[in-house]
Amino acid sequence: MVLNIVVHELLHMGFGQYIEPVDFSKIETSEQTADLITTSLQNEGMATYVAYRARSIFPSSTVDPDYTMLEKRADVLRLGEKMNHLLELSRTEPFEEIRDTIWQEGVMTRAYYVVGAHMAGRIEEARGREEVVETIVKGSRCFVETYNDLPSEGFKIMI
Repeated sequence: MVLNIVVHELLHMGFGQYIEPVDFSKIETSEQTADLITTSLQNEGMATYVAYRARSIFPSSTVDPDYTMLEKRADVLRLGEKMNHLLELSRTEPFEEIRDTIWQEGVMTRAYYVVGAHMAGRIEEARGREEVVETIVKGSRCFVETYNDLPSEGFKIMI
């Protein structure tokens, strides 16, 4: 499991080569809040997806709870609703008012990780690995739009 976690963290290192770190003190607009949410969704989701796929290389008897949720459609749909709720809040509430909610729903309930991994998997399955990787270079809006362009599986991300 440790090696699997290393794979997850290495993806973050690569992702960080293309994405500017967010300065939370400079988030002033709803667009900046939405960008933070979608970037976190893509970053954590891609890292989770790559580590999930690496289980064949680094098998473990310990099962990451994110992987269990990723394999359950009901969990993916429930967490997809949380992602859309965060994006809806970003349109109407100042960042400082929803900062704790973003942390709770995105990180603590694992919505970023599970929904983003689901999205990455669907993109790779439908369009190929090159296209899912290309979304890193093009940004989180491209990641969401590419996913949303696929045939629906019960939800879209409402950016």
